[in-house]
Amino acid sequence: MPGHLPPTNDDRAIWDAWESMFRLPVVTVADEAGIFRALGDAPLTTEELSAGLSFDPHPLGILLAALASSDLIEKREGKWRALPAARTWLHPEAEGYWGGFIQDDWKATSKLTINAGLRYELWTQPVERHNSQANFFLADRKLAYAFNNVPAGIPASAVENVPLDIDTRSLLKTTHTNFAPRLGFAYQAAPSLVFRGGAGIFYADSPFIGASGRLVANPPYAIANTYATDNITPITRLSTGFPAGAVTSVNFNSANLVTFAPDLQNGAVYHWSMGAQKQAGQYVFDVNYVGTRAVKLPLGYNVNQALAGPGSVASRRPYQGFNDISQQISMGYSRYNALEARAERRYSNGLSLLVSYTYSKSLDNGGEQLVGDLSLRNVNNVDQEYGLSTGDMRHRFVTSVLYDLPFGHGRKFDIANPLLNAVAGGWQVNSIITVHSGQPFTPALGVSSANTGAARPSVLRDGNLPSDKRTVQNWFDKTAFYSPAQYLYGDAGRDILIAPGAANVDFSTFKRFSLSRLREATELQVRAEFFNFFNHPQFGLPNNRVDIAQGASITTLSTPMRQMQFGVKLLF
Repeated sequence: MPGHLPPTNDDRAIWDAWESMFRLPVVTVADEAGIFRALGDAPLTTEELSAGLSFDPHPLGILLAALASSDLIEKREGKWRALPAARTWLHPEAEGYWGGFIQDDWKATSKLTINAGLRYELWTQPVERHNSQANFFLADRKLAYAFNNVPAGIPASAVENVPLDIDTRSLLKTTHTNFAPRLGFAYQAAPSLVFRGGAGIFYADSPFIGASGRLVANPPYAIANTYATDNITPITRLSTGFPAGAVTSVNFNSANLVTFAPDLQNGAVYHWSMGAQKQAGQYVFDVNYVGTRAVKLPLGYNVNQALAGPGSVASRRPYQGFNDISQQISMGYSRYNALEARAERRYSNGLSLLVSYTYSKSLDNGGEQLVGDLSLRNVNNVDQEYGLSTGDMRHRFVTSVLYDLPFGHGRKFDIANPLLNAVAGGWQVNSIITVHSGQPFTPALGVSSANTGAARPSVLRDGNLPSDKRTVQNWFDKTAFYSPAQYLYGDAGRDILIAPGAANVDFSTFKRFSLSRLREATELQVRAEFFNFFNHPQFGLPNNRVDIAQGASITTLSTPMRQMQFGVKLLF
């Protein structure tokens, strides 16, 4: 059949599955038996906790003492275990994953090989082990609880049943359409010249965020109470337990809520590349274009952030009658394009060399991590934050070299004298040279002119100074910005200023002493390593304030000044 990919030895069909269990405690978590664990690892021993109950000043010890005094844990069989009251705020969560793929490598001609595959992935939405979670649905402005089991203390007016098209346990929809095709090729145009290319779709895991940003943080499962003092005399001490009602009462009107978009999806990344590889003698040269487009990335922000204007924060919130509402939604997106060049001299005659250069540009509307936490000006205009990625680095050049000096026994310039060989022979020098352009950062004001959101100025012109005008005292042009009129948002974009780049040289030298007379294939290696060899300052981010005298000045370093370390290694 024309176009059919005949079976080969490389045909594969694989299905795999796993379930991840991640624990999201306030400080500690409990397993099925109620045993407290630190960071989800081995149970804490009596010795480890005894200091806590004698009110040791260690923070964990103090907190555990408070838990015991508040009848939330007890010592049983030599271990501390959770009492029923603690179950309301210890929230292990779990999600499932299943994935499988089929793949075929087809040698279409003697010079052309095609690789085709299809992967399918399914992530179930996170669920809490004891079903102690709730989702706040923005459309109806009400909470829905897992299996419609509403805890005591939550007013009926604040609750609705789980919508019919939503899973009653996870309170979210599960995506069943994560099909990920991949296609690649390799074409040998000449004995020493190969062209390669490929494209594919890849899916990201569920957003990895802490307990305070998940559905287990909705009331009454997460409780925040504030107790005013005169800043001199404490009204309560953890050593005597939490105040009455501190971990049981819920003030719904002042509670912070969490909402996950019901159709929260896995982020999708479209990746494509095209390149050529050429071998010339001992050298290999690569040139590649790489492109990436990501959509449906998870973004987290306070969807109930106050709007611009006068008056109290509460009076300007989009969802009246509610406090902060932390939202997770699949509306992040990014683009990345890069030209990558590389030259490599494989180790021969004591020398290896690798030189690489990348010219790239990265854009997104979130943070530098896969989960973007936005610093918004206007909650009604998230796309306004689209700009250079925080991790964007336009130019990056790296060279690494290893050279065995040609002096010594068995090398080009052989040294027969044992004493002279011990001093002058067996040396190796190594170096890594890194040069890159600066990363972007965002200008800021001390106070938001809009009376809400990120405190951004407005822009008159490009605030980046010419390279010959930049100094550590004045890295960018503060006069290019101004404070907007009251209750107006600043129009300065995110990451529009560029920080200093860096030029760094690391150097090391090794000396080998053969000990083969004592034991075969044994040697002693003495090494000296120098980081930032030339002691050149690598400046950090400038002060991004445009409204103070210290603004635009640099007072930090991105890497330390010269560091040296010496070592001895025995190889046998």
